[in-house]
Amino acid sequence: MKLLLENWRKYLNGNIENFYKEIEYSGQKTLYDFDGDCKVMVMFETLPDGVDLSLIEIVGEGCLRKGYASEVMERIINAADKYNVKISLWIQPLDGKIGSEDLTSWYEKYGFEMEHDDYETNDMIRFPKDGEQIQ
Repeated sequence: MKLLLENWRKYLNGNIENFYKEIEYSGQKTLYDFDGDCKVMVMFETLPDGVDLSLIEIVGEGCLRKGYASEVMERIINAADKYNVKISLWIQPLDGKIGSEDLTSWYEKYGFEMEHDDYETNDMIRFPKDGEQIQ
């Protein structure tokens, strides 16, 4: 049983490394540049069974609601599906700019679901979709 668990961790860690490479994640805050002054900042934390999307945020004046975060999220979920990586996150509203309901709806569009049925917590999770996954 111990050997099986060790092999699973090696498999999972290899997939997470490949996932990070696919999305060009540097292992710290990573900025994706768009349209001059607009950027999308992402941060992940590696978990024993996947990754936690700690932050996805638009940086720059007038850059909100232009599709930049959606473009980055598409890249993230495509890589997660390809490498069989589970993503979890915690919804954090942006100081009156984007509320919890809008964020929940946005994440649901990408296959995230509330982790608990009570909807009192802001935890969401996304399991990889079936398809052409690298084994």
